[in-house]
Amino acid sequence: MNDSVKFSYMGTAKVTAHRGAGNLLGEIASRYGSRAFVIVSRSVSEYPCFQEAFGSVKERLSACLYPYSAGEPSPKGVKQATAAAEAFGADVVIGIGGGSVLDLGKAVSALVPNGGSVVDYLEGVGTGARLKKDPLPLIALPTTSGTGSEVTKNAVITDTERGYKKSLRDVRLVAKEVVIDSEFLVGAPLSVSVYSGFDALTQLIESYTSNKANVASRLVCKKGLCYARVLPEIYRDPGNHAYREEMAWAALLSGVCLADTGLGAVHGIAASVGAHTGEGHGKVCAVLLPHVMRVNMAVSRLQYAEIARILFGEEEVGADGLVQKIANMALRMGVPRDFRYLDVSETRFERILSDIYGSSMRYNPVSLVREEWERVLRPLFFCEAE
Repeated sequence: MNDSVKFSYMGTAKVTAHRGAGNLLGEIASRYGSRAFVIVSRSVSEYPCFQEAFGSVKERLSACLYPYSAGEPSPKGVKQATAAAEAFGADVVIGIGGGSVLDLGKAVSALVPNGGSVVDYLEGVGTGARLKKDPLPLIALPTTSGTGSEVTKNAVITDTERGYKKSLRDVRLVAKEVVIDSEFLVGAPLSVSVYSGFDALTQLIESYTSNKANVASRLVCKKGLCYARVLPEIYRDPGNHAYREEMAWAALLSGVCLADTGLGAVHGIAASVGAHTGEGHGKVCAVLLPHVMRVNMAVSRLQYAEIARILFGEEEVGADGLVQKIANMALRMGVPRDFRYLDVSETRFERILSDIYGSSMRYNPVSLVREEWERVLRPLFFCEAE
């Protein structure tokens, strides 16, 4: 076989997707256990559709509700949730929320049978511990369309005190089943929809241009990009269920792609910015995307031209036009031009710069040394006069 078409490919969970699918949650979860630990975004717990879905769980299983509103999961947050799941005697975990809730669900599902601190298992900062026992089964119902966490094998844990954002990674962490229901998606605040949407778009673009991309991954990326075309429509009509369903598929497929190809510099930098400032991941990706695309233009021009044709149809915008259109779209949707609003100190900027070389950076199509990345990033954090 020619090297240019060799590839490996990881599949995904069983997906049930239609409006009202949340009401099947009890039936689905009952196939995997009898005591369900239900982690839900606190805001989502007020949705009428959640009350119906949780009711379906309680009809078939013993259920413990664990509302969560602490942002990206921290080691302390994982410890608290795991202790609650253990005290309840959970044998199946249900995550209903955005990427942070789903990642917390993965971590809890791993630690209940395996014990220890989640830090022990984190790449780069842990002790190198591996999961010896299978995690508890996880059922995922995403309420945002961004991370694709519902189909990935990693749980991202953030420690802003120690300044890191690292993953617990194991193929057994992939959810057993995924439920996509637009009733849960239309209730998200518009800003959350915008920033999570940009995260999914970034993942699709970075997967497509990754130096690990392959025939299968690019086919999946193309389909995901077709769905991602609705992101501006969601901004204009956030209550449209059809748009929400398409964006949910874009996010899910972005997760499928990144699991096989890795990502790139946007996510490498975003992890460091998030760890050192606490800023939301999707928002950071939205700001960074056009800037990093300009850096990668030297080697990704052909791929960007292909992406432009997918995102903007018959219009021949080309690679340069793609970057400008994405930048303009971001501004129209309220995305900041840069990070100057964060008002970071020089010391914090240096820490951010030092920590951008995580696992995502190795898949970026262009490799830059620290001084080159500093020239790219410094104007995003400081006024030129500085």
